[in-house]
Amino acid sequence: MIDNKHKVMTVFGIRPDFIRASVLLKKMIRHPKIDLQFVYTGQHYDDKLMGVFFRELNIPPPTFILDATGETHAQQHAKLIVQLEEAIKMGKPDVCLFLGDANAVIGCITPLKMGIPIAHVEAGMRSYDWSMPEERNRVIIDRVSDVLYCYQESYKYRLIQEGINPTKIVVTGNTIVDVIEENEQNITNRMPEVLQRFGVKYKQFSVMTLHRDQTMNCPGLAMEIIRDVSRWSLRNLMPIVLIVMPRLKKIIDSKYNNVDMSPFIQTEPLGMLDFMALEKAAAIEFTDSGTNQETSTLFGTPCVVLRHCTERPETFDSGICVMENYEIEDAANSIIGKKANPWYSLGDGFAADIIIDDLVGRLDKGFRNTNPYIDPFIQKHYSTYSSER
Repeated sequence: MIDNKHKVMTVFGIRPDFIRASVLLKKMIRHPKIDLQFVYTGQHYDDKLMGVFFRELNIPPPTFILDATGETHAQQHAKLIVQLEEAIKMGKPDVCLFLGDANAVIGCITPLKMGIPIAHVEAGMRSYDWSMPEERNRVIIDRVSDVLYCYQESYKYRLIQEGINPTKIVVTGNTIVDVIEENEQNITNRMPEVLQRFGVKYKQFSVMTLHRDQTMNCPGLAMEIIRDVSRWSLRNLMPIVLIVMPRLKKIIDSKYNNVDMSPFIQTEPLGMLDFMALEKAAAIEFTDSGTNQETSTLFGTPCVVLRHCTERPETFDSGICVMENYEIEDAANSIIGKKANPWYSLGDGFAADIIIDDLVGRLDKGFRNTNPYIDPFIQKHYSTYSSER
């Protein structure tokens, strides 16, 4: 009976959320003790940005679709918090689960105020750059969550140093490993058609994405980065498949563009399988995406991270990932043709199983009453105080 199931409400808003959570969502739907409620914040309204992911990944249709759009982050947050309250009132979840660091995680304020437990997948990441909206989002949700699912042991220790109760923290491995393992054969099968579509040859082209707020809000910087990549491409006779998101298109079409764009094969956003096929086949990737740092290195494709800081430094352990948004040509030359370290790993492909098993276990035991942690000093004095009474 569905009444005997735990109501788990997941709240996601952007494409990487759906990719990273796709295996988790499907396993939760099949779990005998979970009644999944899926909230989509409505941040992406274009079919090319979102609809294709539901179809490709066989993600279940949303239970609730919000309209958390707005011209500013404050407007998006305000609409999300208010609308999520109505969804929670209707769904009556036992726990609200968030993933990542996009604006959707600020929805955690709603279940916090309503007294509903909060779970955060991808907890503990830090770039230590407070100017990044994502960094503020990460810190906020990690502080208020009742259980924090970390990809790495180092994330766990970081959270403990920040004062988080250790009994709330679970190391799971990276959910993106689950996704790649589930879809690897489909990705490989799509490669010939994708290469033919863009007129490029295996390991003789590069792929590029640029979308992060810090870059998009500074058109001059965006075009400087594109200029450097263009120059590198021309010198190496290597075409670049450039994924053009809506904000990047406005910059490319603007007065700021005085760059030779001839090396670029421009394309609208692709589905996950097609994009990952390009990543796997490319000689090198240029990106400011955190997810792409991980997927490229897992595919063995060298990656230049077009940023000055990252919340995923473990990707540097691959030996084929470097971070640089000024000396981009030198950075690319330092890793092109290299192979990833054979021991490099981001997980074992069981992250979704670990998350579900732990979450169900906590729900079975009343969630917040699971293994409560009491500081030994407090316990000692509390016991003394109680006996004196």
